[in-house]
Order: sequence, then C-alpha cells, then structure tokens
Amino acid sequence: MRLLLLAVVFLSCKVLLAQDASFAEGTIEVGDRALPYRLLSPPKVEPGKRYPLILFLHGMGERGADNRAQLKYLPTLMAAKDRQEKNPCFLLAPQCPKDCNWNAVDWRNMRARGLGKKTWSQLAVIEALKKVVRSNPVDVDRIYLTGLSMGGFGAWELAARHPDWFASCVPVCGGGDPKFASRLLGMPIWAWHGAADRVVPPSASRVMVEALGEYGSSPLKFSELEGVGHNSWTVAYGDDGAIDWMFEHSRSLKRKLAGLEMLRRTPLIRKGERIAFLGDSITQAGAGPGGYVDLIKKVLAARGDLEDVVVIGAGISGHRVPDLEKRLERDVLNKGATLVFIYIGINDVWHSRSGRGTSAEDFEAGLIRIIDRIKKSGATVILATPTVIGERATGRNELDEMLDQFSAISRKVAAQAKVTTMDLRTEMTDHLAVLNASDLAKGILTTDGVHLNAAGNRFLADRTARSMVEALERRGPKLSRAAIDGAGWKKLTLADFINVNGTKETWTERDGSIVCSGIPLGGARSKIKYQNFELVLEWKHHRHAGNSGVFLWCPESAFTDLPPKKLPRSGIEVQVLDLGYEENWEKSKGSPSNWFTSHGDVFPVGSAKMTALTPQIEYSRPDGATYTVGNAKSSRSFPTKRLTRSAGQWNHYYIRAINAEVRLWVNGEEVNGGTQCSPSTGYLALESEGSTVEYRNIRLRELP
Repeated sequence: MRLLLLAVVFLSCKVLLAQDASFAEGTIEVGDRALPYRLLSPPKVEPGKRYPLILFLHGMGERGADNRAQLKYLPTLMAAKDRQEKNPCFLLAPQCPKDCNWNAVDWRNMRARGLGKKTWSQLAVIEALKKVVRSNPVDVDRIYLTGLSMGGFGAWELAARHPDWFASCVPVCGGGDPKFASRLLGMPIWAWHGAADRVVPPSASRVMVEALGEYGSSPLKFSELEGVGHNSWTVAYGDDGAIDWMFEHSRSLKRKLAGLEMLRRTPLIRKGERIAFLGDSITQAGAGPGGYVDLIKKVLAARGDLEDVVVIGAGISGHRVPDLEKRLERDVLNKGATLVFIYIGINDVWHSRSGRGTSAEDFEAGLIRIIDRIKKSGATVILATPTVIGERATGRNELDEMLDQFSAISRKVAAQAKVTTMDLRTEMTDHLAVLNASDLAKGILTTDGVHLNAAGNRFLADRTARSMVEALERRGPKLSRAAIDGAGWKKLTLADFINVNGTKETWTERDGSIVCSGIPLGGARSKIKYQNFELVLEWKHHRHAGNSGVFLWCPESAFTDLPPKKLPRSGIEVQVLDLGYEENWEKSKGSPSNWFTSHGDVFPVGSAKMTALTPQIEYSRPDGATYTVGNAKSSRSFPTKRLTRSAGQWNHYYIRAINAEVRLWVNGEEVNGGTQCSPSTGYLALESEGSTVEYRNIRLRELP
C-alpha cells in the first residue's frame, strides 16, 4: 500500500513538473517592484499565424513570489495536451504579491471600491499584458479574461476599465461594484458562483449580473451552482464549463458601445439641451456621416423624447486654442450651448514643427479663458486631452513628449476649473498599447496617425458619450426647489460642523460638497445651536440602499461622550434614505415595508418627541394594489408623495423648522412634517450610517 501511495505521489509530482516546465518564466518591473508571471505558449507556433491569449488572475491563496503557485487550476488544465489540441493558445498567469490585491476591494461588504486609482498589481498586470502581446504572435481580437475569487474581482474590474481589450470575460466566484457595470455593456460575460459559497457570497456576482441585466446587456450568462461552495472554478473551467464558450468570441466593431448606451438611457439630458462640440478637423469630420459627433447625434435622435435637443458641430480644420478663443462667442455662446465638449491640442502641438504651434503657456492660459467664458454663460464643460500623432507605442512617435506635456496641462486646467475631463490621450494610448501589437504608425484607429477611421470614430464616440454622462451626473437634474428667496441665507460648509465620533476619513470636503463615507456610524453636528430657521440642501447617495439623515434640534446630551459606531442619541430626524432600502426590504420580506419609506420620513429619535402630521398613509403600487404604512399612534410621519430619486442622482430638500413645527419639501413639493416637537432648539447634525452620501449647496437662514 505504501509503495502504491509513493508511486501516486511520484507520478503527481512528475505531472506537475512537466506542466510547470510548459510555462516560460518572466517578470515585469513597475516602479521599484517586479511582478512575476508565467506564459504558456501553443505547442507549435506556425509562422504567420496568430493565436488567442487567456489572461488568468488567480485567487488570494496563490499570492506570493515563487512564480509557481498561480499555475493551479486553469493554467494547469490549459497546459494539458487535449486542451491545447482543441484550443491552441497563449495563457498569461501573473502572480500577485502577498501584500497586494488585483484591485481595491471592501472585503467586509464584498464589493469593489469603484474605478479609482489602480493598485500596483493591476498596473503591473496591464504592463505584462502589453509586453506579451507585443512580443508574441497573439491574435488581439481574441484576448480572453478570467479569474477566480480575488481574481474574479480583478477580472470584473479590469474588464470594466478596458472593455475594448477583451473578446469575452469569465469571472468566477468574484464580484465588483455595480456602478461600473454599465462600462461592460456588449461584452460577452459568463459569471459563475457556487450557491453555497461561504467565502464570497453569491450575491457578490448576482449584483453585477443584475446591474448588467437592467441595461439589457447581451450576451450575458450567469451560472449559480446549487450545492457548490467556493470552488465553483472546478465546474467553470471543467469540460462542460465556459472555456469552449470563451473561445467562440472575437472582438467586433458590431459590439454595442457602452458609452453610447449610457447616453441613450440617461434621464439627465434636459429639455432644449444644446450640445456643442468645439475642436479642429477631427471634430469637423466627426460631424459628417459615421463621425463621432454624428454617432452621438443619432443616439440622441433615436430616443424619441429629445426632439428639441440640438447638436452643434463647431470643429474647423487646423484650429488651435487661440483660434477657438476668437470664434467661441460666434460658434458656441451665441448659439446658446448648454453642454460643451472641447477637444483641442493636436494642431497646437503639430504646428510646433513649423514654428506655428502654441506655447505651453499660451495653451494653458487660452484653455482657462475659454472654460471661464463658457462657465459664465451657464453651460457645463467637458475638456478632452489631445490624442495621438502616430499610433506607435508611446515614446516611438515624434511628438509624444509634447503631447504628454499638453495633455497634462489639459488635466490640470480641468481639475482647477472643476470641469469633467475626458483623458483621450490615456484612453487611446492604452487601447493601442494592446491592440496595436504590430506597432503600426496608422490604421488601428486613424487613417493617417491623426484623423479617425471608422473604428476610431466609434472609439471616440464611446468615450465622449461616457464623459457626457459623467458631466450630466455632476451637473445633476434640474431640481425643483422650494427655498424662499431673499436676504439672510448663510452657506454651510464642513467648517461649520464638528466631527463628533468619526475618523478623519468619515467627513471630507470635495469640489464644494460634504462627503460622508458612512464609516463608522456616527454624526457631525453644527458648531452653534439653532431655533427657528429654514434649511435647503441637496443630497446624493453613492450606493444602492444608502442610509443617512439630517437631525434638527439635537440637545447637547445627544453627542456628549458619544462613542464611535453610535448614532446621535436625540433630535428630530429628517431621513435621507435611498430607494434601494425599500426595495431590499420588499425582496427579503415578500411585501412592502409597513413602517418606513425612502421618500422623506420625519420622526423623533431617543428622548425627543413629535406629533406626526401623517402617522399612517395608504400607497398604491404600479399594479393598482394598495398597502398601508404606519399606524394612527405612530410618532413617525410619512410623506404624502413619493418623490425621491435613486442612488447616483441629486435630491433637493427644503426644511422649515419654526415654533416647534417641522415641514419638509422634497424636490420642490411639500410632502411631510410634524408638530409639537421637543426639543425645539439645538444643534443640526448630519448622520453617518454605513454608506457614502454627499451633501452640497447647504444654506441656512435663521428666522425670528
């Protein structure tokens, strides 16, 4: 028996060593660190032929520096003779260091932390992919992305950051942030998760799939495996799993463009919107048939509800920033533009070769003046960085250094002016770094290294539309306001509040808004007490089912020695609750909530008292059925109208607190309130309750 076991162990080791030998070793240096990786090549590489590539991101247990642990699971399976005979391919398996993750993940809530700054390991993976693609006969139309567990999270995010790179994506027992799901529209995705997974709950995949489903993303598949725990990769990568499906897909110009789909769906385009595209010959040609401006115009026209929206093409060949300044009033301001996309810089750089370019100083000063004039007109601005003069790898085109300099200026100006940036320089060079494997000077996105071909116009339309949606979200809807005009209003900023029991990260100020991370639970109170006053503010939850609140008339005892993770003890709360909170309740309970709403409840907390204006109310469902919230004896008051907008959209509150009575207007209409409030003097407070919420345009006027 012992001899038999030794033989099995010997044979297993021999197989592993043989498979290990199939993978070439490599490293990629980023900054002062190196990322190890292994590369599997097809058994036989035929001259002139290109092969698919799988990028595999391993799980947390395979982290390290031995450049071997990451070969478990899919890499070992794909090295098998039968797999390579059926689907000869390259497979890139990088290894994440033990002190890193593939992306930033909130492991407590099993959610990615959005598309913020890339982690070092994510940057290193991207550089390794670029290196492998450019040094091997890879078919760039057939690059596939997959990962398991930690790598599943990494796969969701990398696909969202660079959807153009991948022909399909197979995330296994991972998750992401549903806010970036829209960037994945049109990409073939097959997500896998074990229904009995206790390490990463299946809800982590489910929320991503549901978010994509809401957009009608196709092709989209989800396999939630009954009775399977965390090792769902065994089925996903097995003979009847996703591998053959993955190889069926190629990148296609027919794929739905996520940016255009986001633009088609946004409710933030206003009646009578006038959208101007200001630039040079690229924008001038872009207004013609099939150009990037034309593609955007067609999407808007196809909506059917935007007949009065006007698209203004304002591109002229050869123009530089000084030329845009001269004609800004004629071509943009006098036409009543409400949203302006500025794409300029190519000629400012290009003409430097003949002495007719624009100096860096004049380029910056001109952009500042242009943006300032547009903003003063009341229009919203998007500033794009210049793209490319030549499509070869960065540093191999004559004017790359100057383009990088001018792009940095554009980013700086946009940041200082607090306008949306579309970093086309980075977007396009990243795209070309992987998809221009032959290092061609033109032909991937341009006809001549500058002017766009069909693929380039689709690329630019997608990025421009995405930036338009971002700018519209920053601008927000045209809110109905109920604030009373007149003198005496004071603007409140974070400096007017005391962070009672949070960390320094709990309450921050950004672009004029007070941003609360929601962690830990707690509050920030005003520095002074108020008795009779009017308060106006706008708020926006960043996450589905977010929770927060505005407290009125809090006594000193509400905050005295208040420990972290505790909410204010007393006061009148005007609730700030996302629609998802009600939705989640109904999903879990099978019926609507009978004790709260997401539309502006007002109620006393702790020892405070209040007589509700609407202690009980009947609401109608879309199907006509009715349900009751509250009861006749409730001190909680419920809104007469349901007007709150969902996460990601701004809401407007007008609160009147006078003579122990509170009244609340939500998005322009009075909906709720209470009388006989006790106490009826005290501090204001903003509540931190578990998720990110943003407050802006907070103004207060004291009344006699």
